[in-house]
Amino acid sequence: MKQKIKNLVLSHKEELISTLEKLVNSQSVSSGVKEGYPHGKAVAETLDLALSICDELGFKTKNIDYEAGYAEIGEGEKLIGVLGHLDVVPAGSGWESDPFTMTIKNDVIYGRGVMDDKGPVVANMIALKILKQLKPNLKSRVRLIMGCDEERGSSCLKHYVEKEGHIDMGYTPDGDFPLVFGEKGILHFDLIFPTKIQNIFGGEVYNACISKVTISKNQLQFDEQKFTQFLNENNIKHIIETEKITVYGVAAHGSTPEKGINAASYLMEALYVAGCKDEAVLKYNELIELGYNGENLGINHEDRYGNLTLNVGKVRIINGEFVVSCDVRYPITTNSDKLEKTLLENAIDYKLNVVSHAKALYVDPESDLVKVLLTAYREVTNDLTPPLTIGGGTYARGINNCVAFGAMRLDREYNIHNVNEEISISELLELTEIYVNALLKMVEHFEV
Repeated sequence: MKQKIKNLVLSHKEELISTLEKLVNSQSVSSGVKEGYPHGKAVAETLDLALSICDELGFKTKNIDYEAGYAEIGEGEKLIGVLGHLDVVPAGSGWESDPFTMTIKNDVIYGRGVMDDKGPVVANMIALKILKQLKPNLKSRVRLIMGCDEERGSSCLKHYVEKEGHIDMGYTPDGDFPLVFGEKGILHFDLIFPTKIQNIFGGEVYNACISKVTISKNQLQFDEQKFTQFLNENNIKHIIETEKITVYGVAAHGSTPEKGINAASYLMEALYVAGCKDEAVLKYNELIELGYNGENLGINHEDRYGNLTLNVGKVRIINGEFVVSCDVRYPITTNSDKLEKTLLENAIDYKLNVVSHAKALYVDPESDLVKVLLTAYREVTNDLTPPLTIGGGTYARGINNCVAFGAMRLDREYNIHNVNEEISISELLELTEIYVNALLKMVEHFEV
């Protein structure tokens, strides 16, 4: 069966690539309600496209109010779910190719969403097609659920569950291999400081490291020589103009801020070193500095599953105040209520608003779900790496009996949430092979 699956996947290689190209070229950065669509017209059009592709594949499809859609095969009471998402983070600047025109160079595919999460979604589309070929009379239903707002908080999944209910067993291809049995808690909050800064703008979302920030020089008093010296010593690109300053960093996912260079943090640190006495600069230096573990906020915590991370995702001037939008990922043994209480109690001479709080997720590594998926993965890859916990948040925490199962390998870099996001063609094929095997084993689990 292993060789048969591999051969079937190889026979669908061109279909995999062409389908992915269609979805990547559909620019699906979610936004607020526009033209009657809950996450904007662009995402709605991408969902329509994905569902039309699944219609052509012979799947049963349904659009759930443009919050999500699904494609389903099989019959029966038990429902196996695969939860992917079609929305993507903004492209950012610095790409070597058009982020919304899929490009292939040396058998590597580039484009926004090729790994997060359109590539894995397409791999599972084809996996469902192959599953139908292998088992035309499925006694369980297998449903590919495609959300439209995962990158901004997964409100789409909440809506889906309210309308369609939970699943009996499933995975989301939006994490790491071999399998994720624990996810850190995610807390989003805004720090708000008084300031004389007239304008500052950096970042688009909470869960990505700021790669570029601009600030107006009006009302700012600092030693420009010391400012430049500090940034040069730290190899931070910057441009000083008559009315504004631009500082450049390196993007990274909000769950791994240590992999990036936060442009806003280096800007504020440079201003502090250069003697700027603005209240926002002083408070930023006191509470955040260049750190990413929350030490100065009194919330740093580490357990055997990892440590707490803090990412600054956005900086703005709103109603004359300096607003710093933070993303905290905390270990699964952290007391979540105490964490939030500590933050609020320490906010004495500044304001702190909690925006959202998703508690940590834990699935028993000895559960049937974990055992079935690990077996499927290991049969294809011969990789015996144990399952893990991650800082990222996935759909798994919003629906019953679900874990993140791929699609990233720990020893590879895909530039998730960064420029030049990529996946190799060979890995796209391997993903599909893994997911065919996993779906087969999940179906068989319910047939026993």
